[in-house]
Amino acid sequence: MAETGSPQFVMARSVASYAAGAICFSTRVILAQAIFMTFLFNASPRRVYGPASSDSSYRLTLLIFVIQCFGVGIGTVAPAVRWFTAIRLRCSEKRVKNYKTGFKIENFWIERLVGWKDSPLAIGVRGQKSRKLVHNTKNLILNFCIGVQIVIVATSKLIMLISIYLISQFLSFEHLYKEVKQKLISKNTASSNHTDLESGLGTELELCRCVLYLEGDEELPLQIMKNNKDTTDHFIQKGEKQQPKYLKELLDKSTMYFHGVAKFDSDQVPSLEFEEPPNGWSPLMVTLTCIAIALLNMENHKVKWLLRSVSEGLLYVNLVEKLLNAKSDMVNIMNAADILWLRLDLFRKWPDEYLQKIALEVKTTKETLKRLANIAKITVTKFKANMNGNQKENPPSWDIKTIAANSMYRISQTVLLN
Repeated sequence: MAETGSPQFVMARSVASYAAGAICFSTRVILAQAIFMTFLFNASPRRVYGPASSDSSYRLTLLIFVIQCFGVGIGTVAPAVRWFTAIRLRCSEKRVKNYKTGFKIENFWIERLVGWKDSPLAIGVRGQKSRKLVHNTKNLILNFCIGVQIVIVATSKLIMLISIYLISQFLSFEHLYKEVKQKLISKNTASSNHTDLESGLGTELELCRCVLYLEGDEELPLQIMKNNKDTTDHFIQKGEKQQPKYLKELLDKSTMYFHGVAKFDSDQVPSLEFEEPPNGWSPLMVTLTCIAIALLNMENHKVKWLLRSVSEGLLYVNLVEKLLNAKSDMVNIMNAADILWLRLDLFRKWPDEYLQKIALEVKTTKETLKRLANIAKITVTKFKANMNGNQKENPPSWDIKTIAANSMYRISQTVLLN
């Protein structure tokens, strides 16, 4: 569904793509014919440019001509190949084509223009006659645009049908060859191949139910379905080879004590007496990693292993959070978590404190947690003082340090309470 609903796939199947490919192919043919005729009938430089042309000017003009031909060839080869491939796949399918309905203009081609035509203009024009003149002028322009759009789509469909007809004539020889070859195959081989083909077609037909179609779209050729399935299988195999092994090791070692990040944010923590921002999963994960580095006084290679493990986990956490909170106030919180993680990963800092330095200076776990909580409380208090008594400050306007401090204060106090 994701593949067939992508803009690239929809555009590649549209009649506009067929028309563009046919035009590019025609351009290449005309250019090749012009080059051939020029050098065939005017092989001499003096005959092409006249007797007054010098060798240097001829060479310069020839160089420009070659560069232009090269640019046209490179620019048209991809659309032309895509056009030929799409036409070939359509010709390979044996389906009854209704040419009468082939020129039907679907609604989505002119839907936006019709919507603009029906909607009023937000222009402060006074006077009924003036507003009527503006409205009629707008409708006249949009009617012209709609007409041009209809002509373009109809012409593109005509080009597509002509292309299918012409290419099918060339491909008829290929189909004839395949039929003759199939008849020469033994019955046993044909029977086994037929069974494999039926099983393959069953898979492709089952996938056809997940295809997203536009209005007026025909069913996808089975060859396209097979290519999409092969691409999907390739990415699945690639994903199996690139599993988050560090994250899996971390979860395996944390099975007995892992309860989820929500357990580290308690409602019993003393409030800082002003509206706090929501504490999402990603800030909690970043803060817990900071606390782990400050508490455990680990060797450098173990710190790298922990950071890499959490980094692999954050990929999935960020994906879920962005999908769930795309239009909420959590967007600013998630952006802050990304910046905090960058500082922690690169510099081992939270946000301006060196965590491994704190681990060396403080001896006990309780003192470390109290120190982190006090630093966080001071940061939040300074922010509160700068609010100038406004207790309803919008949380998305909080800076990164304050968001980090609020998360650190709540989690440190929660661990101290437990």
